[in-house]
Amino acid sequence: MSKGTFANGCKAIMALALIVAASSLACSVVTEADGEAGGGWYYGQLNPVEKAIYDSARYGGDSDSPFYVPEPYSGMEYDEFRSIVASGIRNPYLALKCEWTIGNNGNEELGVRIGSDSHGNYVTATMKHTSLYTDDEEAYGNVMSMLQSVPVDTGTRFSAVASIHDAVCGMLEYDKEENKTEKSYSMYNAVCGDHVVVCEGYAKTFLALCQIHDIPCVGVLGYAFTNGEWLRHMYNMVQMDDGAWYAIDTTWDDQEEIMHTYLLAGSNTVGPNGIAFGTSHIPAGLTPPPLSADAYDPAFVTFTFDAGTGTLTFSGNGAIPDGSDSSPWYAFKDAVRSIVVEDGIDSIGAKAFYGFMNAQSVSIGSGVASIGSKAFAYCESLESLEVPGNVKTVGGYAFYHGGIKNLETDKGVKSIGEGAFQGCPLEHVAFASGITKIGSKAFSGCAFYDADGETRLSPTPGLLSGYTFDGSPSKLALVTKFVKGFTFTKGSLKYSVTSSLASDRQLAVVGYSGNPSDLVIPARINTTAGYFPVTSVGNKAFYGCETLRSVDLGDVSTVGAKAFARCTSLESLKIGESVKTVSQYAFYGCTALETLDVFGNGTGIDNSAFSECRNLASVSFGGSGISIGTNSFYKCTGLTDLDLTGVSYIGFKAFPYCNGIVSLTVPGTVGTIGGYAFFKCENLSELVISKGVKDVGKSAFSGCGKITSVDFGITVSSIGTNAFYMYTFTDADGNALPPESENLSGHLFQGHGKALALVR
Repeated sequence: MSKGTFANGCKAIMALALIVAASSLACSVVTEADGEAGGGWYYGQLNPVEKAIYDSARYGGDSDSPFYVPEPYSGMEYDEFRSIVASGIRNPYLALKCEWTIGNNGNEELGVRIGSDSHGNYVTATMKHTSLYTDDEEAYGNVMSMLQSVPVDTGTRFSAVASIHDAVCGMLEYDKEENKTEKSYSMYNAVCGDHVVVCEGYAKTFLALCQIHDIPCVGVLGYAFTNGEWLRHMYNMVQMDDGAWYAIDTTWDDQEEIMHTYLLAGSNTVGPNGIAFGTSHIPAGLTPPPLSADAYDPAFVTFTFDAGTGTLTFSGNGAIPDGSDSSPWYAFKDAVRSIVVEDGIDSIGAKAFYGFMNAQSVSIGSGVASIGSKAFAYCESLESLEVPGNVKTVGGYAFYHGGIKNLETDKGVKSIGEGAFQGCPLEHVAFASGITKIGSKAFSGCAFYDADGETRLSPTPGLLSGYTFDGSPSKLALVTKFVKGFTFTKGSLKYSVTSSLASDRQLAVVGYSGNPSDLVIPARINTTAGYFPVTSVGNKAFYGCETLRSVDLGDVSTVGAKAFARCTSLESLKIGESVKTVSQYAFYGCTALETLDVFGNGTGIDNSAFSECRNLASVSFGGSGISIGTNSFYKCTGLTDLDLTGVSYIGFKAFPYCNGIVSLTVPGTVGTIGGYAFFKCENLSELVISKGVKDVGKSAFSGCGKITSVDFGITVSSIGTNAFYMYTFTDADGNALPPESENLSGHLFQGHGKALALVR
């Protein structure tokens, strides 16, 4: 067996200073229903009540998204529960401070409220910021922009940690003033202020940058032995690719020149003071991760070659360097049949295995984050490849003109470089769902098609990510069970695929299970075939659901026929701008519905959509171009307040028997008032037909027996037969006027007893 070693040189890191305008930071809200609640290392040390406080502060924080506690706390007497919460605030506060920085960057305090309802006891918590900043949303953008602008060498985890360490030391200055203020402890001030902070500002800034670059990191609160005395101190710990945790103390390394003594230190690392780190730094409070005894060694990688099996194995910590004919492992180039990259390796250099024509298999370890340019180019015997999710980047031409027929990319792969698989005879490709970049000519020589086998797809992330393709290089067709008509259940809702083409994926909600109360239609659903937008509610999807109280339609564009008909407990409904069609009988017989707001552009309310909603008292239309179909509000006898502002068309019998309407204005946006539109609205008294209305249909106001005032707009050019059945119109002298447009348009008539006289 042959064996070799080599060392990786460390790159020089430049100090960086940031000068930006001060602003504020807001935390983003993630509801418990998203399934994302929970934290990191310290979170696991909290009891259930403390975890609920943590989750609420980080992901909720308001009364609309309370976090319910499990039993036995859920059913506990209120006073006892309050006592437990009061005694359990400190630990979640410390955990939040030490593992959640982005969204929590001031000199904060934890505010907790408790409550109880039919579901049990709950908490709502917020990390409250003080007067240092007020506009959270603006500052969040500023802080994130500044943090993301910090140059970080992401080639390896070590290079990333080292560059973050040096950037923080170069950016910040230690506050030596005796009387510290709030800003001295704040990451906000560290990034967007005068950059003068104490150890907490250093540690928070380092933690935030690690979070942005997906590096496992925590803050550690405790004491440090400084100048002969123990003082409160905060530093960081980072988990490296070997699985161990190492200490980072940017505060102590920020001297006249940036030091690296406490860059990935172990408990045995001795500082300039002659004291080992494990002796000079004592954690207090929650227990941090176990600290490695020795400092991290980034510069040691070995390789071995087994001539019997033809296996070339790389192990150790760090990167496989760029390859060339002078690289020591190239001596075995023609004999290699298998390449194994073990877990400690964090990257594979450019041309590392260029032209290894007889290599038939490659195993990529769990620590590898990137594969360099042309790393496996011309590996013609390599027919099958799995790119694990820890590999974020596949470099340009990485597998150029290889023999790969079967390619699997796991979830986590983000970027595929230019020409990466160009010339590979692919017959099966499974794309990771999170791929965000596919470079030019990455799959040159291959053609991708949709599930129909006819629609060709451009090789872009939006069309390929999350999908599997089979066939031949000239025709790789989408493989998915999520074809049109396929139904499945997720949570309490049943969905059906209405369009499965990669360029137009859509779902409809077609049913439910259980007893839904407050329904929220999600904007999209994540499936094994990728994300599908939810664009409609199917016919009769919730027909007769007696438990449904409120409906949020999300981003749907169509509400199907009888979708919510006879939902007799439905009280609250808003129809937003995304909705373009409310189909016939969609909300028929929703007798508990009292208010309805429709805001849309070109929305169509189809026949009988809200007929016999007898308690519907208020209806308003906003936006433009809304059309109201036949019998849309038939026998909505409780309707008293009708605002037609956004309506362009009122159909046949749109509002018959709406006896509660007393005063009505038809805006000028309405071109046509359909026949019998307000038939037998018996209590209608005052009617304004605004300038812009052209046609008043047959019997439009027939049976409205109490009209005392009608103001006709000057644009009315057609008044249908019996539009004002049994009413007489006279001029100022009492002479009868036939109810025709040339006699009535532009005039106001008033009177009583079905006799209306010209006023102006």
